[in-house]
Amino acid sequence: MESYYPAWISRQEQLLGELLSINRDDIPAQRALISRVLAHYHEYYAQKSRTDVLLLFSAPWLTPLERTFLWATGWRPSLAFRLLPRAITHPLTAAQSPAVDDLRRLTAAREKEVENGLAKVQEAVASTAMLRLARGERRTTSGEGEGDGGSSSGNAAQLVLAELDALVSAADALRSETVTSLIEILSVEQTVDFLAAAATLHLQIRLKFSSST
Repeated sequence: MESYYPAWISRQEQLLGELLSINRDDIPAQRALISRVLAHYHEYYAQKSRTDVLLLFSAPWLTPLERTFLWATGWRPSLAFRLLPRAITHPLTAAQSPAVDDLRRLTAAREKEVENGLAKVQEAVASTAMLRLARGERRTTSGEGEGDGGSSSGNAAQLVLAELDALVSAADALRSETVTSLIEILSVEQTVDFLAAAATLHLQIRLKFSSST
């Protein structure tokens, strides 16, 4: 990811330029650009899925400021709904507003599921660490070898990592599905506005730290 991310950011800057300059009278061109932008994000999620899950939580390729915005190794899906009103030039219609509200509630509920899962993993990590500590003390006092204890604690660690992988996958799926569902509600012009605002916010957060160092 450390070698991949700078090139991905560079491509995002290019796509932002296209979003800001595209002819708003050319609907087919806007649709094609929206597809390219979404493909760009999907490519990032695919790259994440091939990266060690523990590395995703430390994310050394991000700036410290970017890392302060992380939720389950990425952006919080509900952020989309806070960004939307400021992003779009034309306000939501009477038909769009309740659909967005329904999606907001569904997204919040699914965020809570991921957060509950992460909390359980944290408890499991703490329990595994305490178990290793206790076994280590027993071995020290009794002079016993590691035996099956090391194997069982290793298995517990593997289960924790597998659960983390599943939770990150669920969080990335929620991020992707939230944007996809939101775009299905929005008009083409509103979608271009929204994607441009999202890319602008991300790049501003990244560049703000870079310019201050």
